[in-house]
Amino acid sequence: MKKIMILGASILQLPAIKKAKEMGLEVVVVDMNPDAVGFQTEGIEKEIISTIDIPEIVKAAKRHSIDGIMTLATDMPMRAVAAVAKEMNLIGISADTAVKATNKAEMRKALKKAGVPIPVFYKVSTKEEYLEAVFETIEQDYGSEEVFMRKALYLTPKAIEALRRKYLV
Repeated sequence: MKKIMILGASILQLPAIKKAKEMGLEVVVVDMNPDAVGFQTEGIEKEIISTIDIPEIVKAAKRHSIDGIMTLATDMPMRAVAAVAKEMNLIGISADTAVKATNKAEMRKALKKAGVPIPVFYKVSTKEEYLEAVFETIEQDYGSEEVFMRKALYLTPKAIEALRRKYLV
């Protein structure tokens, strides 16, 4: 009999757990919550492991000699799915695909490269990069900070002047 590992045992993964059992598969369910609703399904094997603990999930997958692995309705376990698929030579997504599906900046770069229309985005790591992105966006969308304050923030010239006096000393 084929054996599948399902990462996640919440109410969101419960339909997949039940469907796998209906299909006659042996089912290994992984979740860090020992009281997760999916663990109440009769006839499953339980692994109490965080769904993002890749090394432990790989060990469990090997220990159970699984034939397939999946998750649904959650994104971060996709990296574990990719790692197990690669380690055990199973059909699955690549590590690169998992990163692009779980890291919004990487996802948007990939979509942009493929010609998919996406909103403007910035990947920032510091306060300075954030402020640079903010002022660049204001400049692109409004032409100046003054116009932005009037049109987007609905500030009067008097209010703008008061802000200047207070913050630009």
